[in-house]
Amino acid sequence: MTIWGGVLFTSEQIANYAARMYSHAPVEDGLYLGTPVDGPESPDELINHSCDPNVWPVDSITFVARRDVLPGEELTVDYATFSEPGWVAPWLCECGASLCRREITGRDYRLHDLRERYGAHWTPYVRRHFESDKRN
Repeated sequence: MTIWGGVLFTSEQIANYAARMYSHAPVEDGLYLGTPVDGPESPDELINHSCDPNVWPVDSITFVARRDVLPGEELTVDYATFSEPGWVAPWLCECGASLCRREITGRDYRLHDLRERYGAHWTPYVRRHFESDKRN
């Protein structure tokens, strides 16, 4: 469905708004892939969140269809599948899915039902946090 691209940014650069606001995602602690603030809007910036998404990650940059997507249907992804553990959505989710969690966070990977539903479909960055949690 989509392959994310862009430029690597440090945490400091992100804090100083060097990347376009909804364009960046963590690939390592303190390292993000995103679009420069003066760069063109990327189509992946337009993919909205859903608690029952039709797209999910297979690696750090590749997102594929989770199910058949109808022509004209909006592409959606669960933001928790690629977000930092400390991230909390600044809005309450109103995706309308029967599975809607309302509050979306970067620690949602800890929710057993999501782990079961998504299996390995989290970015490697988030999966490393699963493993780190298991060891602690």
